[in-house]
Amino acid sequence: MQIDEQNWPATSITRVVYLCSSNATVGLSSQEAFLRLKQNGSFGLKEVPSYKLSFMLYKVLRDGNIKNVALNELAFGDIVLFKKDDVVPAKVRLLKVEGLAVQEQNVTGFAAPAYKNIFNDHQNGLNKSVSKNMLYPKSYILNGKAVGIIVDKPLKLLKTTKPVKKFLKKGFFMPKSIVKLWQSSNLIIFDGLSKPDDILATVQSIAIKKQIPCVYFLPSSLAIECSTLIPESNTSQYDSNSLISIFNSSIVNKAKVVTLLNRKYKTLYIYSGSSYESAASIAGCDIVLTDQVCPLAVIRTKIIANNINVNDLSCFLYNKK
Repeated sequence: MQIDEQNWPATSITRVVYLCSSNATVGLSSQEAFLRLKQNGSFGLKEVPSYKLSFMLYKVLRDGNIKNVALNELAFGDIVLFKKDDVVPAKVRLLKVEGLAVQEQNVTGFAAPAYKNIFNDHQNGLNKSVSKNMLYPKSYILNGKAVGIIVDKPLKLLKTTKPVKKFLKKGFFMPKSIVKLWQSSNLIIFDGLSKPDDILATVQSIAIKKQIPCVYFLPSSLAIECSTLIPESNTSQYDSNSLISIFNSSIVNKAKVVTLLNRKYKTLYIYSGSSYESAASIAGCDIVLTDQVCPLAVIRTKIIANNINVNDLSCFLYNKK
């Protein structure tokens, strides 16, 4: 029986690791992973444009150490450590689980969480049924942790979005749709800005000069500080007569505010920060400025910009030097 046709759900964990020529204790060596990538190619998800793949990082056991490995550098036989919000990159046989709940709606069509275990599943055999000891591409982790081994070999990398505009100096791609959305927006939402200077700069260049209303979701102390620095700002609720609205993100229901604003205005929602968890549940986030991002954010977000601050982005999109 060829590896591609192996009945992974019914195969014991020890046998699975053996068939993948891997090691459950130390993982693949970097050299072996490189050779497999060269031979088989790299993984990709059709929902993710190729220029985003390097942002999808996974904890992988390599050379006996846990390393951050990008989606397009994962190999057949890699031991992957999954956590909440991770998107499953390929077919995975589970080796360990801790309260693991998975959203498999993209696979099965059912919205209810799927609870996983590591026990051999002889019932499903080689049919197309979803097994409880397997993870499948395009599903994602709702809760819990898991360790699994990639038992898939990559398909040809799929691309769905071609980058058509490039920020040459900063090195990220900007599709025309985002440029048009930015330039036609009549309300801009900033979430996660942490420096008063960045906030004041956007107030000056966008709200005051361009007369485009700006909404800020800020931590408690920063919200109070900026309310003092910008006395004309509105802080209690959104006021259409105010160019600047500041919300305390620790007490306001962001999802409710964003949904309400999206109904009334053509909004552009920009998140900035090292973690996407605080904004992951809000639909409609257009741009994420970050140095670290969870895989789920990559799929849900139109643009991921690495190591770029909001002022550089503003200058680029408004064609300012």
